[in-house]
Amino acid sequence: MSNEVNITEIAHGTIDPGVPPLEFYYWTSGENEYNQVRVKARFFTVEPDPWLPLGDIGVVEFEPSQMNLELTRTWATVWVGADGSHSFQRNAAIQNIGDFTSAYHILLAETDN
Repeated sequence: MSNEVNITEIAHGTIDPGVPPLEFYYWTSGENEYNQVRVKARFFTVEPDPWLPLGDIGVVEFEPSQMNLELTRTWATVWVGADGSHSFQRNAAIQNIGDFTSAYHILLAETDN
């Protein structure tokens, strides 16, 4: 039984409305990490952020606005190398289903066992 959930921000950026879903891939490296990660429960979430980054200038927020982001799918992939090595890949796709450009943060929560 798990005693803890570890949360990691795996990606952030901006997404416009109407564009196809963005896909994100987060993978292990090495057999030892593969064996540790493949047995954990994991959950993705996407968090909208009204503060849009503008390079070196700072951030801007448009008002009034409403951000609507959707986690459209999650899936897992196991890669097997020619030498029999394994890599576990965790994947998520997000889409902006709203009317305004939005910043986003993708979070991955994994159990500690």
